[in-house]
Amino acid sequence: MSRLERVFGLHAIRALLERHPDRVRKLWLQEGRHDMRAEQLRALAQKAGIPVAVRPAAELEEMADGGVHQGAVA
Repeated sequence: MSRLERVFGLHAIRALLERHPDRVRKLWLQEGRHDMRAEQLRALAQKAGIPVAVRPAAELEEMADGGVHQGAVA
């Protein structure tokens, strides 16, 4: 049985998408975030065929379970 984990934070997700995109099932980005770093994550995910969803910051905060998500959760 595979174990699912959530990864959050721009640098952690970027490293995961660059090195192990096969380990990512979905990327959630913060609503209204269109800066260069978020767009890089979106491009890496799309290149790997990973679905990207946009959600409000409050939802990402719940997903990150108290961690600092920086506008991205995978």
